[in-house]
Amino acid sequence: VEPLPGPMAHTATFCFGDLNYRLSLSNLEVRWRVASADWRQLLFSDQLVQQLSGEPGSAFEGFTEAEVHFRPTYKFDIGTNTYDASEKQRTPAWTDRVLWAGDARSLLYDACLNTITSDHKPVKALFEI
Repeated sequence: VEPLPGPMAHTATFCFGDLNYRLSLSNLEVRWRVASADWRQLLFSDQLVQQLSGEPGSAFEGFTEAEVHFRPTYKFDIGTNTYDASEKQRTPAWTDRVLWAGDARSLLYDACLNTITSDHKPVKALFEI
């Protein structure tokens, strides 16, 4: 029996889910920038963006993420579109991500902001291969 090829040996490889990366800013600054829809400044402090921008040996070396044009997808009060108002006041972040490597072109990358059954907002992506 011939061994299966590794993930990067395929035309395209996808990795998606709750990758749990956070923003390295204070909760107050993150919430202020979210209220201002200042995604660009927030993404400068995003741990995954920093890894994808050339950190050799990172977990996702060789992978790409489409441009993010939606608010952070974590941490909401369940049943609402309000960021964590509990005693813990967790900092909003883009923990839910879609990454790819190989020959694929991103056509859509967005959050499902109307979903209120979780403390996360799911993300969706569409690709042409």
